[in-house]
Amino acid sequence: MRDTLILFTSVTHHPTLVDRLRSFPRLAAGPQFERYACGDCTFGANFSQDVLDEFDETELAWIAERIGPFRATLVEYQSMACARTLLEHAIANLNGILDTNYESLVSFPDAMRWLTLHPYRHFREGPPPELLTDDG
Repeated sequence: MRDTLILFTSVTHHPTLVDRLRSFPRLAAGPQFERYACGDCTFGANFSQDVLDEFDETELAWIAERIGPFRATLVEYQSMACARTLLEHAIANLNGILDTNYESLVSFPDAMRWLTLHPYRHFREGPPPELLTDDG
């Protein structure tokens, strides 16, 4: 099974995120993910909003408090190198929150800093210390 992450994007930036993800060559549409090629990597994207069922109201309120009304995109990736390439293209200059699916929520700007300063640090290791705040 591949790792997944969730991209919570403000409703105003969500169409841009979708366009960026769909700008990669499409490989196939499956029951759960649309599959795309990203260089030597592949990734899956699910834009259905079904992933929101996995969150409680407190978590969703926390996200909305930070980025306003939002949409969610579930992304499946094969390695951190692939995730880095994908995210550098997909979330740059957008307003959102990245859920690593390893109990860490980071803003898109902080996720970009993480990927730049610690390119080989896997999401399962948690955010680097310089990104930790008392905010959540």
